[in-house]
Amino acid sequence: MKRIILTGTIALSALIFANVATAQNSKWTKGPSVECATTSQTITGTVTGLGSGTFYCRITGSYDCVTKGGSTPQAASWQALNVVVPLVTKGNGTGGNLKVSATLPSQCDHANWTFKTTDLKVTIEDGSGNVVIAAVTLSPGSCN
Repeated sequence: MKRIILTGTIALSALIFANVATAQNSKWTKGPSVECATTSQTITGTVTGLGSGTFYCRITGSYDCVTKGGSTPQAASWQALNVVVPLVTKGNGTGGNLKVSATLPSQCDHANWTFKTTDLKVTIEDGSGNVVIAAVTLSPGSCN
């Protein structure tokens, strides 16, 4: 019984250490930053140490929608934003660095409304939802 518990503890410790080691090696080497557009925003930057697999950007912050007349519909006034989008790699990268791009689509109900954001943060997650790179505040942190 002691042997089973010890083996289980060692295996669990190895899994935890593997996740911590991966997180310590993965980091942004450039950015992240946000490119603002009227109907979407694109998160760009360069990361290193991700390894292979599927990755996602979890983008959090606040958003607002503004009509062409400049008013904010009450239902859309500064809502919480929590969107997960696939992380798209551009090219093969060099030296273990990957240029990444993730488009945050408009959260507005109408195509002719302007999509605004503030306090944007991005977290890189693997295909299982595990955090690979902890939340980083984007620069600029808003599109207004």
